[in-house]
Amino acid sequence: SCHCPEGRGRGALPPAAGMASRTAGSSAESSSRMMGVKVVELDNSEGSEEESAESRQSCLAKDLTGLRKLLITPLNLLLVFFPLGLISGVMGWGDTAIFWLNFTALVPIAGLMGTATEAVATHIGDLLGGLVNATFGNAIEMIVTWKALQQAAQGKVDMVKVVQGSLLGSVLSNLLLVLGTAFLLGGIWYKEQSFNIKGATSNVSCLLLSSIAMMLPTMYSYAQDVEEHHVLKVSRISACVLTSMYCLFLLFQLRTHVHLFQSEDEEDEEPEMSLICSVGVLFVIVLAAVQSSELLVGALEGMTVEAG
Repeated sequence: SCHCPEGRGRGALPPAAGMASRTAGSSAESSSRMMGVKVVELDNSEGSEEESAESRQSCLAKDLTGLRKLLITPLNLLLVFFPLGLISGVMGWGDTAIFWLNFTALVPIAGLMGTATEAVATHIGDLLGGLVNATFGNAIEMIVTWKALQQAAQGKVDMVKVVQGSLLGSVLSNLLLVLGTAFLLGGIWYKEQSFNIKGATSNVSCLLLSSIAMMLPTMYSYAQDVEEHHVLKVSRISACVLTSMYCLFLLFQLRTHVHLFQSEDEEDEEPEMSLICSVGVLFVIVLAAVQSSELLVGALEGMTVEAG
């Protein structure tokens, strides 16, 4: 007859078989957990890829919308004169045609440069944005002056007078024309106008200093027993002083006393284009301005001769 050992029934498994069964169960459970983790990780990676693709599409759509707003304006209709100006320089249409075509092309280019500069400034903070605005705000005048000085160094002495006239015209236009136009148009729409007295006082102080620095070499040149190199030394010292004062004024305006130059109703602007798109647009506009300015300055002397 068969006898079963004590503690072990008919359906019971041997100890080794029980341990193998428990091991197989735990391994199956752990493998199922690992599969679940892998599925979750796969779902998360797919979700992140979809989110990144959507963000890229939204950024691209935002850039296209910003470019459309930047380019589709009535003033930009004059951009048709930019390729005409380039063609006139290559084909040699005459200095008068080259001058006026490129002069007309610089008008919308200056507007685009101001808008692109503001778009870049909205991305990089108040301090760097103010520096960019201050640098590119008068970029057209700076480029024209630079090209005229290059030609003056090549022997065209009359280009020095062009540089002087450009600087004087820029000062007078900002001091009289722009300010007077603001007063006139503001008085038409509003009965009373207000402005920041402290900020205006700081600007007037800088204006007074720059006027004195511009007058010093002229006054010194009319003194007796003064040679030309002495006047040149005074002029260079004045230029260094003005450059230092300009840097200090930017620090004062953009860093230490920002509240003196902020308007009460001023609000933070939302950027209409991404930083990369804004910088790229600004770079292209600067290249266009350099090309048109070079053709304009090169045709200036011939245009004056043709005009008599």
